[in-house]
Amino acid sequence: MEIFQEEKYHRLLISQARLDQAALNEFQKLVAPLVESNVHLIVNAEKVVEIEKPVSEALIRIAEEQAEKSCTFVIVNNEPKVVAAFDDELAIVPTESEAVDYFNFDELERQYNL
Repeated sequence: MEIFQEEKYHRLLISQARLDQAALNEFQKLVAPLVESNVHLIVNAEKVVEIEKPVSEALIRIAEEQAEKSCTFVIVNNEPKVVAAFDDELAIVPTESEAVDYFNFDELERQYNL
């Protein structure tokens, strides 16, 4: 996993194909300081093809925490099993380009209190 700082958000790249408890621990270690600092996050999980239920539940909790802080949290993935694991409980888009668009739209909503 790698983190890249962009101008207005951070992008986390997940290279694993399977997200299990060990991957979640690594993810949380990297993301916790960013979440505490109210940083917007785009999680590129395009390579993930399988996700364990506790991991998806943890990511949903992080997304909810981000939403409470008016921070964007969006996941990039197009694998049907992964998308289904989130059951429309967080923002998940098929490409990183769409994630950036999602962030920009979210930023406009915050700016104009929509």
